[in-house]
Amino acid sequence: MSQEPQSISSAWAHKPPVNASKVEADYDFLADDYDDLIKQWAYEGPRIGVELAKQFFSLEDLILDAGCGTGLTGEFLYNQGFTNIIGVDISQKSLDKAVQRQVYRELVKANLQEPLSWPDNTFDATYCIGVLTYFPNHFPLQEFCRVTRPGGWVIFSQRVDLFEDGGHGTEYNSMESQGLWQQKYISQPMAYLPGHSEYAQKILVYYLAYQVTQ
Repeated sequence: MSQEPQSISSAWAHKPPVNASKVEADYDFLADDYDDLIKQWAYEGPRIGVELAKQFFSLEDLILDAGCGTGLTGEFLYNQGFTNIIGVDISQKSLDKAVQRQVYRELVKANLQEPLSWPDNTFDATYCIGVLTYFPNHFPLQEFCRVTRPGGWVIFSQRVDLFEDGGHGTEYNSMESQGLWQQKYISQPMAYLPGHSEYAQKILVYYLAYQVTQ
């Protein structure tokens, strides 16, 4: 791949890829450098997300870390006492990094734009931080509701521009009207990658918690 990490991330700021093959290729390319890059870019998603998890998850919960990448989100969860975690990601090279952290019960390669392999109500909670930018619709969230038990939780982040102007917020409200879940928390807009020149204070994110109702 001829692109450099900075150029890939800059392109994502303007038009996030939604083609699964493109997402897989980009993250396979970035896997070796990913953890260092997000430190440079001052990415706070895993830290903020785990604070939400502490509010809504129980330590014994079986958690699906959806879009787990190199395992940084799982490591933050594990270090706070959440040790029953299954990770899933489209990038095999990222999963190869994640397994080295030794914080997951299981790691699975899968495309989150397709139906998940788990039966209904498998998980107590689903956790998806810094991932939903790459999906053209809310199908993955419908799947998260399906595989999460009633009364369980779905915690995720979404870019403010996609939530407000891209129609995702309307789709989430529609899922609530259908009785799939109820919104219990939405953060104030927060910087996504404050240390990245293309993002800084221009690209903001919400952190959200929904309780599954059926």
